[in-house]
Amino acid sequence: MFRIASLTDAPLQSRPWTNCLLLLANVVAFGVQVRHPQVMAHYMLDAHSLRLSQFLTYAFLHISPGHLIFNMFVLWMLGNNINDRLGHLGYLAFYLAAGVFAGIGFIAAGGEAMVGASGAIGGVMGAYLALLPRSNIRLRLRSLAVDSPAMYFIALFFVYNVMMSFIGEITVQQVAYEAHIAGMVFGFAVGMTLLWLSLVPPSDQDFLRLIRQGRGRGWRGLRGSRGGG
Repeated sequence: MFRIASLTDAPLQSRPWTNCLLLLANVVAFGVQVRHPQVMAHYMLDAHSLRLSQFLTYAFLHISPGHLIFNMFVLWMLGNNINDRLGHLGYLAFYLAAGVFAGIGFIAAGGEAMVGASGAIGGVMGAYLALLPRSNIRLRLRSLAVDSPAMYFIALFFVYNVMMSFIGEITVQQVAYEAHIAGMVFGFAVGMTLLWLSLVPPSDQDFLRLIRQGRGRGWRGLRGSRGGG
């Protein structure tokens, strides 16, 4: 039977077809860009010739193969589990909304032009922090094996983007850090709201459970905790 692997130790209960389709859509869009370079100028998020459609289309465009590959790797690593938790339509709506919110944050922060899925993927990272903070990211490359707690990885990424956004105010920057931040804040807020309203099933790994256990046992007692395999 065909099985989609996860790069985390949070098991998948269903096949994340929506995340796969989003990955494919980004790859196809990049192929169109290569054949028709004018697509970039027309569909990127551009503060100087802003159209509402750009808040969706920019998130499917990428500057280079490396840009695309890195974003798709992170989307595959974390998006499968969020697709699993939110369902197909819920995940699609969430992903597109995260891209829109990240674009709004970028423009509101004074950004001029942007392409890339990283704002929407920031939303996925924020939701992952809310829904599965105690799971571990598992990377395997031949004999090298790395297990990293997801909440530390995401928290460090957020802090890095905040720091770089301040540094960018006094230097020339080519990365839309503000979009990453806005996407992550949006994703975390949505994830926590869904948990609070019981619109997604609670689990032993979600952030609300982490807070409750922290209050009950003291945070020191949670240092050795990890998600189930």
